[in-house]
Amino acid sequence: MLLPPLQDYNYIEDLQSAAFRALTPRRLFLGMNRIKHIDDEAFKGAEEGLELVDLEGNDLNNVSYAFAQLKGLRYLYLPNNNISELSPQVR
Repeated sequence: MLLPPLQDYNYIEDLQSAAFRALTPRRLFLGMNRIKHIDDEAFKGAEEGLELVDLEGNDLNNVSYAFAQLKGLRYLYLPNNNISELSPQVR
């Protein structure tokens, strides 16, 4: 059984382009980090299989266009962030 990538409670501040290209995660747990920025191409290479992204308790202030590219996304957890806007492409 493969376990999902767990990166909760680290000091990650941003997700760069193609950050998960070497992985094929279905679930990604990035809660309780310090993420402020997610590149529009952060999930490049994982667009088809990623179903769940947990970004609870970060420092996000917008919802990145990167999520609009996730064709299989079913669950997006963003509580306890500072979100005040959606990227125009996400609306």
